[in-house]
Amino acid sequence: MAWVALTLLFLGVTVSCSTLCSRKQKSCTYQLWKNNSEPPEMCQVRYFKRNGTECAALSFNYNLNLTHNLGDVRIDAYTSEEAKQTAFNLTFTKIKWSRMVMKFSKMGFENDINNCISYKIWKNVTVPKSSVLAYECPWSNSIYEGNDFSLEYEFEAPIISYHRLIFKIPRFRNFGEQADLRNLDIFSYLDVTDSDYLHLYIQLVPKRYNVTSYLIEVIRERSNISTRLTVQIISAKDAINGQLVFPYPTWNEFGYFYFNVSPLSEICDENKCLKSSTPKIFMGRRKSSLVIGIVGASVIIFALFYAMFFMNRQKNNKDDTPPRILLVYSVSINAHYNVVRTLARLLNDVLHIEVFLDVFDIPQTNHQNPVLWYNQAFRDATHIIYIASPEIPPSKSSHSDNIYRVDGVTMKAIITKIACSTNTKQIIVITFPYSINAVPSELNTVRRFDLVKDIDSFVNSLVMLPYQSWTFLHLYRPNRFRGEPQYMELLEHIQGAQKEFEVLNFSNSTKSSTAQLDVIAQNDRAEDEEKLLTGESNIDHVNLSTTTILKGQ
Repeated sequence: MAWVALTLLFLGVTVSCSTLCSRKQKSCTYQLWKNNSEPPEMCQVRYFKRNGTECAALSFNYNLNLTHNLGDVRIDAYTSEEAKQTAFNLTFTKIKWSRMVMKFSKMGFENDINNCISYKIWKNVTVPKSSVLAYECPWSNSIYEGNDFSLEYEFEAPIISYHRLIFKIPRFRNFGEQADLRNLDIFSYLDVTDSDYLHLYIQLVPKRYNVTSYLIEVIRERSNISTRLTVQIISAKDAINGQLVFPYPTWNEFGYFYFNVSPLSEICDENKCLKSSTPKIFMGRRKSSLVIGIVGASVIIFALFYAMFFMNRQKNNKDDTPPRILLVYSVSINAHYNVVRTLARLLNDVLHIEVFLDVFDIPQTNHQNPVLWYNQAFRDATHIIYIASPEIPPSKSSHSDNIYRVDGVTMKAIITKIACSTNTKQIIVITFPYSINAVPSELNTVRRFDLVKDIDSFVNSLVMLPYQSWTFLHLYRPNRFRGEPQYMELLEHIQGAQKEFEVLNFSNSTKSSTAQLDVIAQNDRAEDEEKLLTGESNIDHVNLSTTTILKGQ
């Protein structure tokens, strides 16, 4: 997607180095739609009175919504050599909102020094990917340099998403073209929206300084005592579009937090050059409890964990091992296939759970036989997850990336396991908004999760033993996926698949295609499926036709 630039500089008397500074346009349509054929009212801008009471009184909806990405925001600093002052670019990308309001203010002086602007786009209108929306004015008063500012903004589409960024304005003499590396200010800003995770964004210095890495220090102040919580070095090569990102979990700590950033190069060793600091942010504990309540709850929790440990230890010793998940899905369109692959990466990369997926694993085997692979994966898996997959419309071809067609056999195996009284595997069904009605009737009694709504419950169901230290702190945490790139990618693929099924007019009539079990010849199927489902140790005896499966019937 194209970057949609929105350059906003405020506070003080405007310097007329941009034509947009002197004419405050009420319409932004001409910037979003270049053909000039759209009505001017399609995109409107409202400017609040600078340093006014209306902007100061502007309030936001602080009920955080961190699971829906309505757009990305980025701040870049630069110097105006003409005005000899620091300026900024505020860039919005992947615009999915219909209304946006933002508020710049000086921290501690919000009622006196502020600037607010709002944008409104017609609903049910898609912003072109190549559009650029810009309001360009440089900083006009150097007295604000070196001070702490915050940017609050709110997206609406129609759900509301609130964010807050804090930053320190670099001084021109330490940030301009002639600044020496030893005294160079590094511009960074801190996303303090989520009290669980702080995200530090660092703008790379110009290449002429030959900075190879950046040293980050996390400092906490409590009772007039400063504690360095962590130190980390990040390579400049890890930057994306000239920007580094450093997430830091607060673990419900309290006190004043801030970050120091310093460059590392041949000239600047550790602690040799200027450390650029972010504004301080106070992180309070989210819940205050009486000591007796904490002690009592701790005793109860410990007793419950011990009981669960003892009962499950006797019931099934295999529960001591991490879960191994076999993902089962039916052939569908490419968009649904991308959802399955992204979900597998999320479970593996973020939760560090071993995932069996045909398109990932079969090419890595020596035999590359899908039936032999499935036979082994089904035996090794502790969890069988069936992903509800809508049927393919007759006019739509299935995804071409996956040549393995084992969905019929896997469905038969799942049904057999459900009927088995000694079944030790957990079978789970997950659906997406576009596949709620795509669950086979044979799986109606199986535990089901809507992945978008029940992501936390789904993750917690994978491991039910809290004494397992490798997963307790990692999994049992509400909304633990927010901010994870893999999760945001999964949501985008789900949204894309939903739109594609809506276009096909197929979401309301989907029926599971997994009922079609004819992956082998009718005369030989019964004996071969019996060998597969009984899990014989000698997998060489499985006689299912690999050729038939690869052809997908």
